[in-house]
Amino acid sequence: MAFIGYNPEECNQLQYDITNAKNFLLSDMNELNSLVDDIEASWHGADSAQFVSEFLNVCNKTREAVSEVYEEMGRQFKRTQDEWASKQNSHVTGGRTEFPQ
Repeated sequence: MAFIGYNPEECNQLQYDITNAKNFLLSDMNELNSLVDDIEASWHGADSAQFVSEFLNVCNKTREAVSEVYEEMGRQFKRTQDEWASKQNSHVTGGRTEFPQ
């Protein structure tokens, strides 16, 4: 039998991969903290403090944006998958619509 539709195991893996990609990016972004520490250690003064504060602000906003984008991608992927599954007719078996050949 041929099928159209989604493979539930692969879709679950893709959802995991989306979350994992987000975590990977956030982990890399956290490495910026050591860069900020280096800046603070090598540059002293009011302008240094202002720069570090602005730099941390940008980093934090970027982390929040990355997090929200990937979380929304995961939610949208799940919604699309669920909507597709709910629209299938009575031929649905294990997430795949089977048609006789």
